[in-house]
Amino acid sequence: MTYTPTLSMLIRVSVFQNNLMDIIVQDVTLAPGISQNQNKGTAITKGVELKIEYLTSKIISAFMNLTYLDAVSNDDIKELAMPNVARYKGNAGVTFHISDILNVSIIENGVGPRSVYTSNPLGEVKGYLLTNIIVSTQKLFNNRVSASFNLQNVFNQTWLDPGIKPVSGIFGTVHEQPGINGLFKVCVTIK
Repeated sequence: MTYTPTLSMLIRVSVFQNNLMDIIVQDVTLAPGISQNQNKGTAITKGVELKIEYLTSKIISAFMNLTYLDAVSNDDIKELAMPNVARYKGNAGVTFHISDILNVSIIENGVGPRSVYTSNPLGEVKGYLLTNIIVSTQKLFNNRVSASFNLQNVFNQTWLDPGIKPVSGIFGTVHEQPGINGLFKVCVTIK
């Protein structure tokens, strides 16, 4: 559902549900001492997303996205919260249109705590907030060249991502993410 209370504001609410079937369940007991992987699992993800966009003037615009997820899986024996899925996450940002050719955006990304697979000793990965700054140009030189600099994790937060355990089981299932980092990009359009 979309609502535009003014010409400069957009509010959108989305409700969704995703049903998955035939998920692989590991080590299904067939007989004493005999097990097999079988496609008998199910999962349901239900959620609500709120999106707000606001253009305060030609100079400043802002946005916000909030998502609530309820994700459960069933291995044909028990129902559990789906691992690696945060119940809450969101983004908010402000863009300053400094001139006809230069924009500066400040964006905050947040992810709530997440449960992890039973093979992970942490039991839960803490949520985090990250601040990013993006400085970008419009296309210059006859609409052929643009540039941007993206500074991620401005405050050098330490955070973990519950990665998926590979079949080999050799690698850890939680990966520390990089601290502050940047990317400078130049795009050239050849006509």
